[in-house]
Amino acid sequence: MRKKILLIVLALLAVVLLSGCTGSTSWFGLSASGDVAYIANNTAVHAIDLKTGAELWNFSGEKSSGFSLGKSPKLFDVSPVVTEDGLVIIPSSGNDHAMFAVDPKDLVDGKIPTPNIAWKFTGAKGHWIAAPLIVGGHLFAPNSDGNIYVLDMNDGKSV
Repeated sequence: MRKKILLIVLALLAVVLLSGCTGSTSWFGLSASGDVAYIANNTAVHAIDLKTGAELWNFSGEKSSGFSLGKSPKLFDVSPVVTEDGLVIIPSSGNDHAMFAVDPKDLVDGKIPTPNIAWKFTGAKGHWIAAPLIVGGHLFAPNSDGNIYVLDMNDGKSV
């Protein structure tokens, strides 16, 4: 009887210890501005009202006509950044290497609204590795291709 109990305890201990080996693909990105928190959770970025806990909008990238070979879904794990004029800068860690500026004042209706894209930068060759830094009218964004991209905040073009 003691051998059975010991075997069960060891099996449960092994299950608990090995369950930590799966890991996560990444940590969620989190930032806040005013009364809104922005959470990048791999498949989308969600804007959450801090007072009510309600989801205000979410962004999962550009709408496409469907999945095709060679194209990967967007991956969002870098913390979004909010500019002084209210644009939310969202770097994608997917294979498209895009960075989006979305305008939460310009929402498309749906079950949960989606902000329109103000501009998109696609000149990087790697994925975004950290939240961008805003200095003056410029955005400084580190990329895994070994570059720090400096973008104009008005149109997202490289300076």
